[in-house]
Amino acid sequence: MLLSQPLLTPSTALGPTWPALIAPARTRFIVRHCHVRLCDDEDAALELFLSEPHPRVSAEEVSIAVSEGERVDGSLSETTLLAAKQTLDEYGVVCLRGVWDAKPPLVNSLVGALEANYDACIGLVGERSGLSADDSFGYRQIVHRSQGRYDMLLEDGVAAAPLPSALRDSVLGGAWRRELLARLLGQDFKVEFTAALLAKSGCAPQDPHADGAHPHQAEHDDDASSPLPPHALQLFLPLCEMSVAAGPTEFWPTSHLAENAPFASLLPSLPLEAAPGDAIVFDFRVIHRGMANTAGYARPILYQTCTCAWFVDDFNFPVQSLLDETEMGDVEWEQQIGVQGARSRSGFVK
Repeated sequence: MLLSQPLLTPSTALGPTWPALIAPARTRFIVRHCHVRLCDDEDAALELFLSEPHPRVSAEEVSIAVSEGERVDGSLSETTLLAAKQTLDEYGVVCLRGVWDAKPPLVNSLVGALEANYDACIGLVGERSGLSADDSFGYRQIVHRSQGRYDMLLEDGVAAAPLPSALRDSVLGGAWRRELLARLLGQDFKVEFTAALLAKSGCAPQDPHADGAHPHQAEHDDDASSPLPPHALQLFLPLCEMSVAAGPTEFWPTSHLAENAPFASLLPSLPLEAAPGDAIVFDFRVIHRGMANTAGYARPILYQTCTCAWFVDDFNFPVQSLLDETEMGDVEWEQQIGVQGARSRSGFVK
């Protein structure tokens, strides 16, 4: 599917320089939707892009079947880990099929916990601001990303109704997850957020976007055209059948690559169907969006934002908390969530 409008908008704030693949401590990238300047001649860059084939990528090409033995052991083989890394590097997204044991009682308990947190958040939003679930709002606990789509933090001390640790560990505490993330991000990876996405039935498709920017490579790097390794990933665990009707995530494979990023709208997309038991991992830089949910039921996803040790995601959730009695004015609130302000960004309901 070719899109008539470009997916990315120019930005001069591309974040700090990438120091020869060794990042500085606590570097922050907070910009979405940025062009990557490949060379001084943009026409030449486009000509180079068009000179290469960009075939449609199938779900099978980004999927890895986890064996029954791996699932029972809760540990991934070297073959699976290597295939996952190669697939993520090539396409910007990989789906491990059947990697966790999605027994119905466990899935139902997780969905119930997410719904309880959503109800608690919406209640607090109403008490705090007088707004309803249909209004535009963004707080530390919950952000209304686009109409009918809610992003909620689940951690103790932050969430309105935290995800019980036993439930969290039952699905996210396995060795397979640590092995996978260590292979993709390095042994010192960290978890920025444990959170949930809830897309109500009837919600429209999102605008295509990336969750983070392409950092510059160091000027002194001998091969500035070489692909940069992932610095931040999303780990998605579907908690319902994510058919096309339910609005799965649509990806633009290979759009995470610097040479493809400015021309992502020319790449064919992939609606990636998934089910409980699957795990989708994608690079912060890959273009994606939630599709329209016409299934007649809500689409919940449990997820973690996982990063290299030096990276901090301070973009995707505001500082202002529903649990904090201190009020912020509009200007102060916008400054707290980033330099561009919430109302000028994708990721917040207009």
